[in-house]
Amino acid sequence: MTLRRKILIIVGLTLLGLISIPWLSSHRELIVPLLLVGLAGVALLERFVLRPLAGLAGEIMRIGEHGAFSERITFQGRDEMAGLAAAVNRMLDTLEETRGKLETESARYRAIIELQSEFIGRFRADGTITFVNDAFRRLVGKPRDELTGASLRTLIPADDYERVLLQLRVLTPAAPDLSDNEHRIAFPDGRARWLLWNARAIFDAEGRFLECQAVGRDITQEKELRSAYRRSVEAIEQAKIEWEGSVDSLEGLILLVDDQKRVVRANRTVEDWSLGSVTAAIGRPLHEILHPGCSESGCGLASFLKASLGSVRAGETLVTELDDPRLGKTVQVRLRTVSLKERRNGPSSAALAVVLVLDVTARKRAEEVLKALNSRLEEANRQLGMAYARMRDEKDHLKRHLFQEEMGLLLNYEGRIEGVSEKLMELLGKAQDRLIGQGWRELIQPAYRDDFAWELRQAWMGQSQTFSLEFLDVPAKSRIFDVRMTRLTLSGSRLVLLTFR
Repeated sequence: MTLRRKILIIVGLTLLGLISIPWLSSHRELIVPLLLVGLAGVALLERFVLRPLAGLAGEIMRIGEHGAFSERITFQGRDEMAGLAAAVNRMLDTLEETRGKLETESARYRAIIELQSEFIGRFRADGTITFVNDAFRRLVGKPRDELTGASLRTLIPADDYERVLLQLRVLTPAAPDLSDNEHRIAFPDGRARWLLWNARAIFDAEGRFLECQAVGRDITQEKELRSAYRRSVEAIEQAKIEWEGSVDSLEGLILLVDDQKRVVRANRTVEDWSLGSVTAAIGRPLHEILHPGCSESGCGLASFLKASLGSVRAGETLVTELDDPRLGKTVQVRLRTVSLKERRNGPSSAALAVVLVLDVTARKRAEEVLKALNSRLEEANRQLGMAYARMRDEKDHLKRHLFQEEMGLLLNYEGRIEGVSEKLMELLGKAQDRLIGQGWRELIQPAYRDDFAWELRQAWMGQSQTFSLEFLDVPAKSRIFDVRMTRLTLSGSRLVLLTFR
């Protein structure tokens, strides 16, 4: 009999008893039998309905409380209660299968999370950490149980912590992603790392915020590389400014050449010499820029560059000069190799060659003119030396003639006698040793001394004329003479010659 029928019979009997109550008031002898029938109905209800139902509910509660989804409910019979027990058992089978799948997926998820090199963590809206993976734990250097339950405030800078909490408040199921956060972590042991976090909020089915999962990675090396790159760019820009402010202002052609003999930098002179633009010169062979369309056979510049580039030691400079018909100039080429980086225990790394090409055409012409002038000057000096020798001989002859045939004397700049002729000594009646070194003013009348001093200064300046003077205390009858002064250079000394008539 089914449980439904049992319940219907018991309920029917109970209703029948209730209906019979008015009738029993006139048939009291039937009250006891009817009470016995009611008690039997209650017993049957408790035996066949309530007790199995309570047992079934108790087993379901026990399985639910203990999570023993592998256990099953045992129930005898073929009524609805047995069917309900079988349905519960089938539900338990499904739950156990689902739990197994969930445990498998959870294990896979945990394995994936734990094997990630990225740092993974979850936290609530108040910043409480609920989960960290091994990578995050190793980064922080703390056990997992110490991190779980702690606050983000203990791990990230205060400003970043407050910003994260503000961002969490505006997240919605439609917009669950937290904007990237980049911050620096300093550890007690002195380490400092830069981390970049991507986070997403997790909501329940009703849209309530549960927690936020964040995935971070270490970008310290990237930051250092970016910083080094930025410094390199700044250095390149500064070098460019310095190049344009200094090298571009020079007249010579300056080029930087790599180990493949190709130009990596050129100054503005390449345009001034009509060799193309600066940008077009980059990457082209050096010889092709200087001699476009030139075959290297028999080219002096090409031979020099070929022999020098790549073979000059760092710091060494090679110089050559040649007449270059293609450039229409006489050029001086200076080549110096500069190592880009010196290795500590090995040869130098790749180097650049600095090539300086100077237009020395004007200097070469000036040197040729100067050389010709020097030749002419040497000849003029030779002729002048010969003329000076003849003049010296003639002056010596004149001196001897004057001092033998004429009355004359030689005065120095102070007006003292340096030499005197024999005839003048006879006129003055004084010996030579008494006259040498004596002041000439002492031998003439006072009235003539001022005029004499004036004429002497004029003679020293190369201007001379005839004037008169009178001697003191001379035995000659006539003591007034016409005098002429002449400036001379004798034996390296300048003197004034006085001749008397």
